Amino acid sequence: MEPKTTLAELAKTVPAALPQIDIREKISQRAAQSNTCVVVLDDDPTGTQTVHGVPVLTQWSEEALAVPMKQGVPLFYILTNSRALHVDQACELAHEVGTNLQTLAKKLKLQVQVISRSDSTLRGHFPHEVDALKESLGAQAAITFLVPAFFEGGRFTAHNIHYVREGEELIPAAQTPFAQDKTFGYKNSNLKQYVEEKTQGTIKADEVHSLSLELIRSGREQDLVQAILALPAGATCVVNALAYSDLETFTWALLQSGRSYVARSAASWVPVLGGLEPKPLLQSHDLARPGKPVLVVVGSHVPKSTEQLAYLLETSPELVPLEFEVKRLLDHDFDTVVNEYVERVDAHLAQGKDAVLYTSRQLVHVEDKFKSLELSKNISDALTTVVQRSRVEPGSVIAKGGITSSDVATIGLGIRTAMVEGQ
Repeated sequence: MEPKTTLAELAKTVPAALPQIDIREKISQRAAQSNTCVVVLDDDPTGTQTVHGVPVLTQWSEEALAVPMKQGVPLFYILTNSRALHVDQACELAHEVGTNLQTLAKKLKLQVQVISRSDSTLRGHFPHEVDALKESLGAQAAITFLVPAFFEGGRFTAHNIHYVREGEELIPAAQTPFAQDKTFGYKNSNLKQYVEEKTQGTIKADEVHSLSLELIRSGREQDLVQAILALPAGATCVVNALAYSDLETFTWALLQSGRSYVARSAASWVPVLGGLEPKPLLQSHDLARPGKPVLVVVGSHVPKSTEQLAYLLETSPELVPLEFEVKRLLDHDFDTVVNEYVERVDAHLAQGKDAVLYTSRQLVHVEDKFKSLELSKNISDALTTVVQRSRVEPGSVIAKGGITSSDVATIGLGIRTAMVEGQ
């Protein structure tokens, strides 16, 4: 079992980070020169939390995808919400998207670079979605890069070990509650061993390659380019990163190498690959609609979300709390329960009161992982239907939880295309 550490202690075990100047502009120019469009398949809505000024599609027909591709948009997201699906459904979806992208790329004479954006705590349908994408894109020989670093959320990778920050501690990912997920649990924090675990031994740990921080931070740019060029066709490669400069160095070398790849990434790599410069955080006045109430919908039940909900309720006494009792979905008619909550939500919104609709915090245990995923979907369906049936328009809707956020946006609010304003 890997020991816990701190970011400061971990930084002492690797060379100092290399400062990068204007590298994102160079990356953006390189992509434009090569006529490349970066398409990010997001398996839940949290993948856009590092970007701004980027379109998000919730449909992936050829007709829908053709709009941003014909407009020359350099980077866009497709919200698939595939983490909420069974693995066979997720693969079918990925294959469909890949096929449509490949067809359009040929028609429009574009280079399409596909990223499978997923959870920085390693939950999701890996390697299945990536395999389906590679097959549909005709890219079986492409490198699979595994890039789970998400600095804003305290997720770092060094010495091939993936860490999650809790307070000041960095905890190996497999020792966190995320790894106990009923559907996507895992036992290995070492990403090489994680790949072996998730491929059920089809790819052995010693067959997984990696780009170390010693190499990335060496300052020997061409050595890094050559290391990427030396990767065998179809290989899986872990990318270590403790800072954005690591991802910038890697990305520039990758672009110079010209290697074909499909990546499994968390949120931090996307703005680098898209050449996006950081933007200040949005302020409340950027989003608020004066005189209109706010509806907050919380479906996530992981400990961190529960802590955040408790803090919200404690510090916002004017916020009306509406607890959705999950067990009632098991014992009562779906529509009866949902309509009851619609009436309660509408009553408060009509009075101009901000409200938070949240699922009961007591976890309902289901042993079978498929039934667990199905129950999660049913809970999300209930929350989404409340939003959909509500007759009082709020000024803003804030959704918390991967499945919840996606369904509230696409079903509850009927969004087909949106623009990410920022964070």
